[in-house]
Amino acid sequence: MSQENEEVRLNIRVPKPNEVKSQSELDREESELRVQAEKLRMKRELMEIEKLEYDLSKIKQEAAREKVTHDQVEAVLSDTRADTENLQSACNHQKGGASEDFRSGAVVMGNDATNYALIDHTFSSGVRFRMCQRCGKTWFPKDFDYRWAMSRPTKNSRSIAAGGPALVRNRGPVEKGGPRMESEIPHRSQPKPDFDVSTVPSQAPEGY
Repeated sequence: MSQENEEVRLNIRVPKPNEVKSQSELDREESELRVQAEKLRMKRELMEIEKLEYDLSKIKQEAAREKVTHDQVEAVLSDTRADTENLQSACNHQKGGASEDFRSGAVVMGNDATNYALIDHTFSSGVRFRMCQRCGKTWFPKDFDYRWAMSRPTKNSRSIAAGGPALVRNRGPVEKGGPRMESEIPHRSQPKPDFDVSTVPSQAPEGY
């Protein structure tokens, strides 16, 4: 293949022996090279910008999905907490009642006012609490109706933590390892004052 054909195929021009380019030709070639280099630089920067925009879009999409998931979880927890609060507020915490009345999620009223369905337990921290076996409601010393719950008659046996109540060293909040002094689910309605408050001890460890 001749040199001329090779130059056409490769789209280049090979200088001939003893051929000297003029200054204007050299300047023109240099200018063309600079233009090509600038075009390549701009193309690279555009590609980098497109990649950054794509990455940012992915991050925004992921953040949006996480927010939706978080909001959904919070909504479910809020609904569950509200349902639990409604159930606990409606329950009369008494034993008795017809077995056919027991349905999942339904409020079942007991009919034995002389025997409440209450667990009575003292933790190793010295805190004594009660819990309804039907609705799961709890009463701790700082609940406003704690003394009402402690005065309810029950045939359930009282239990105490193994080894008996110990000295309360951590008097901080529950979040920092301290003993629970108030129920997690807030108590909504005040029980009727059908008892003498002065006859029921607070059952809170000394210092609270």
